[in-house]
Amino acid sequence: MELLTISKAGKKLGVHPNSLRTDAAKARGFTVCGEFFPETYPVPRPDKWSRGEEDPLTTEMRLFSSCSRWAFNRLQDGRARKELKQQGQQLFGLNSRYADDAILKAKEIIASQRQLLVLQSEETGSKLKRAKKKLH
Repeated sequence: MELLTISKAGKKLGVHPNSLRTDAAKARGFTVCGEFFPETYPVPRPDKWSRGEEDPLTTEMRLFSSCSRWAFNRLQDGRARKELKQQGQQLFGLNSRYADDAILKAKEIIASQRQLLVLQSEETGSKLKRAKKKLH
C-alpha cells in the first residue's frame, strides 16, 4: 500500500490509508489527558483520611486495601454485600465503586482459597500415598 499525502497548514504529511479516521470517529471528538488528582482537585480529601505528607493516590490505595481486608473478615462472618458496601463507604470514605470493588476482591480471594484448599488436599493425599509406598 502506498502512503497518501495530506496537507495540513501548509505541510505535507504521509498518512497510511488504514489510519484515516471515519466521520463517526471524528464526531466523537478528542481525548483530554489529565491527572488522577490535579493540584486543584474540586473535592479535597478531608484530613481525617490522609497521613501527613502522603499523596492523594497513596491515601486512596491505602484506604482501598484496608477496605478489602475489612470486607474479607466480614464476608467470612456471613455478612451481605449490600450492607458491607454501605458500611465500607462510611468507614473508609471511598466512593460506591471503590467500596464495591474492594468487596468483590475479598470475595474472589475467598473463592480462590476454597479452590486451592481442594488442590492442596489432593496433593497432600498423593504425598501420603507415596510416603506409605516408600515405607513398605
